[in-house]
Amino acid sequence: MNGFHLTPGIKKILIANVAVFFLQMMIPNFMVYYFGLYGPTLVGNFFVWTPVTYMFLHGGFGHIFFNMFALWVFGTELEDLYGTGRFYALYFLGGLIGGLAHLLISPNIMTIGASAGVMSLVVAYGFIFPDRLIYLNFLIPVKAKWLAIGYVVLDLMGAFGAGGAGIAHLAHLGGAAVGFYFAKSRDKMTGIANWFAGFGNIIKVQKKGGAARKKTSPFKNVTFGSSEDEKYEYYQKKVDEILDKINQVGYLNLSDDERDLLDQGSRFIREYNRKHGN
Repeated sequence: MNGFHLTPGIKKILIANVAVFFLQMMIPNFMVYYFGLYGPTLVGNFFVWTPVTYMFLHGGFGHIFFNMFALWVFGTELEDLYGTGRFYALYFLGGLIGGLAHLLISPNIMTIGASAGVMSLVVAYGFIFPDRLIYLNFLIPVKAKWLAIGYVVLDLMGAFGAGGAGIAHLAHLGGAAVGFYFAKSRDKMTGIANWFAGFGNIIKVQKKGGAARKKTSPFKNVTFGSSEDEKYEYYQKKVDEILDKINQVGYLNLSDDERDLLDQGSRFIREYNRKHGN
């Protein structure tokens, strides 16, 4: 295991959520009123930003901690494999659709939290890596697909059956629907992902003491030829090999060189496919 790994998109979402949480602790009523998702203020006061901003508010330390922990656990491999743009598309569309689902049924109940976006990650992960083991409470091994299905069943029971007062189950189910679509979609939301790819520039994270790290060339590992087609074939072969390894042992067991190659190759393949209309 290579230890703690934080991808760029997740890092920025974590920073934004923690910053908003501290602000919320200082002026809670103001933050919830103006930035929470609530039908009367959305429609009556034209608080049109709230379907996005509600995702950055939380009801307490436990609420934000478990959401951000799940964001990291389930989002890391998804962002590494599909790129930051697709990761943002999955996460924020999960939150948006989840918020809309909540408003359609319970417009007069305020909702806050990243749970709908996180739920989209959990379900997408469960159907992309169905046999990956997740350890509940760090002890009980459960296959990712059963964990995702279990969460959906609990939310269905909470929304239409027993228990669950005070939890926005329909928001969770809306996020789950986006996650399922992402897992089964061949293009992985390519169009909207291109728009979301620039979203991360809103928050720039730079190491202390100077300029950001220079990006390496995506061609540094190509040892033959120089045409785009040859590079595409090389990277496609290498990425497929690394993905097979991930399915067997998990992303965290890759070497640093394999992670770099996966990142470089995935970026080149996405750009190649975009240029050639694939």
